[in-house]
Amino acid sequence: MVHPNFSNNKDFAILPYLVFLNFHNDFLVVHHLNPVSSNVKLSRLIKEKLAKQITKIHNKATGANKYFAQVIFNDTKKGNHFMGGKIVTKSEIFIYGHIRSGRTSKIKNKLIKGLREIIKKNTKLEKDNIWVYLLDLKPNQMIEYGEILPKSGGEKKWFKNLPTKLKIRLKKIDN
Repeated sequence: MVHPNFSNNKDFAILPYLVFLNFHNDFLVVHHLNPVSSNVKLSRLIKEKLAKQITKIHNKATGANKYFAQVIFNDTKKGNHFMGGKIVTKSEIFIYGHIRSGRTSKIKNKLIKGLREIIKKNTKLEKDNIWVYLLDLKPNQMIEYGEILPKSGGEKKWFKNLPTKLKIRLKKIDN
C-alpha cells in the first residue's frame, strides 16, 4: 500500500480510514468518512484550518454568509470503504456538499475547484485522491437556525426578518 509522504507534517498522519467532507444546506459536513476508508487521519489543528478555509471559499464563491457554512468531520472505519467492489487502501478525501439551488455552473465550478485545492494544499494528497460532490437542494425544503432558508441571493431580507437574539448569534459567527 502506497501513501503520500506526510512524515514532515506532525499534524497529519496516515491511518487506515478515509475523510468524507459533507456539505449540507450550504454547510460542509466534512465526513471524515475518513477521507473514505481512506487511510487519512487529520489532527484537530488541520481540521480547524480546513474548516476556516472551506468556510472562506464557500463565502467567496457563493456570496453566502459564513454562518451558512457548517463543516462536520466524520470518520469512516477501516474496511468500510469499497470502490468497484474492492476495499480501498489508498488515502482519499471526499467532500459532499448540500447547497441551496439557484447558483450558476460558474459559481459551483469555482466552489468545487477551490475545495479541491484546499484539501490538496493541506493534506498533500494528489488531486485524483480528492473527491468533491455538490447537491442542490431547494431552499424552501431546508430549515437552519429554526427558519426556512432563503433563495440564493435573498440572505439580507431573510436576516432582516430574524429574531434579534438570532441576529446577534449569527453576526458573531460571521465575523
